[in-house]
Amino acid sequence: MAGQAGYERSFIEYWVQRLLYYEGPLWAFALVYTVFGALVVWSWLRYPPRPRRAARIDT
Repeated sequence: MAGQAGYERSFIEYWVQRLLYYEGPLWAFALVYTVFGALVVWSWLRYPPRPRRAARIDT
């Protein structure tokens, strides 16, 4: 709006920095990382990776 202070940086840079460098309590980040790690382990056990099939060579 007219007469109000603008961004010190560009609009995109401002919001990217706000999203990437979010400040929050340490326990919240630990909880999110733990849940994500548990989800990775669960998905690895539930849907284990399978070896790739040998490529067919048509002659």
